[in-house]
Amino acid sequence: MHALENPRLIESEGKMSSTLLELTQAAHEDVEQLELLIVKDLQNEPASNKDRLPQSHRVRKVTLHFCTDLEVP
Repeated sequence: MHALENPRLIESEGKMSSTLLELTQAAHEDVEQLELLIVKDLQNEPASNKDRLPQSHRVRKVTLHFCTDLEVP
């Protein structure tokens, strides 16, 4: 789940700095999870080039998620 979509992180305007800190921490945790997914997928060596293509697509999909969904507007 994207950090900005998490309702528990939405607080009053008086606590703006702690909310920003929590959002940053949640985004950092999301990045770490995506990194672990990429590493886990790349640790499995494909048996053939035919198997390597779907692996590349999965890694690309996670990377695009990493780059687009974690941007703060």
